[in-house]
Amino acid sequence: MPLKTIKVIQPDKYTTKVLAYLCEGRPCASVMIIHGMAEYSGRYERFIEFLNANSVDCYIYDQRGHGRDLTVSQLGHSPAKNGYDIFIKDAINVAARIRKIKRTESFVLFGHSFGSLVARNVACADNGFSAVIISSTQYNPPLTAAVMCVFSGLLCLIKGRRKIAYDVNNMIFGTKDYTCFEGRTAFDWISSDHTEVSRYMGDPYCGYVCDYGFYHDLSVVSRRANKKSVIARGDRDMKILFIGGDKDPVGSFGKAHKKIKGIYKRLGYANARFKLYPDCRHELLNDKKRDIVMKDILEYIQKA
Repeated sequence: MPLKTIKVIQPDKYTTKVLAYLCEGRPCASVMIIHGMAEYSGRYERFIEFLNANSVDCYIYDQRGHGRDLTVSQLGHSPAKNGYDIFIKDAINVAARIRKIKRTESFVLFGHSFGSLVARNVACADNGFSAVIISSTQYNPPLTAAVMCVFSGLLCLIKGRRKIAYDVNNMIFGTKDYTCFEGRTAFDWISSDHTEVSRYMGDPYCGYVCDYGFYHDLSVVSRRANKKSVIARGDRDMKILFIGGDKDPVGSFGKAHKKIKGIYKRLGYANARFKLYPDCRHELLNDKKRDIVMKDILEYIQKA
């Protein structure tokens, strides 16, 4: 698993460090991975090792405000302005750089959680992917999404974008949907595997509370990802796979899949596929059925 670092200079001079995990020999495909909120690229090493062993190149980077290159006090801070645009444009520019490597023609985009929302926006703006895999995504009805954007924007004005949003975090993750599991820890909702939950909680680069700016950017990115006018801009022939767990509160315990499936089907996405894994929670790659999930992902990539 040879490792290279590729530096992508963004328009605002920010440097995105892309880690390239290259398989031995000629790859059958390349996968670009966008991680979720309050985690980082290193958490995908098991998934990357599996893909590399099956002749798939992997590229991953830490989104802004995330990653082990930062001090703990720097974590969770969104860009000072228009972060919702920056997260998406960063990914588009990283994808453009990866394409220049040309180790394989097949190029797949994978996004998890917040990364899934970024990936859905990217896929509607950039039609150059062989396939897209969306893991543990979110859906809010249009009115709810609009209210969340306005409310989070007002909080930024009143309290400041850079201030840590403990109250917003509690409003989301303190609800019954997120606390209805074993009650062992505050993070039982991420996985049914207690060892993985403990590993997440013991990592200072995971599970931190983000600032008001990030929650506003999250609201805008989510609203755009689920907006019919945005989805309609994408390639209707795009191969796109939505995967999730039916015990994931972020996906409303499977209800988000049904809503999103209806939108994509009505808009004519003939190659959109949806798969829910029974008894799995938010992090499919760290849940008890991860071997099944990874095998399914590999098969999808190989057919892309």
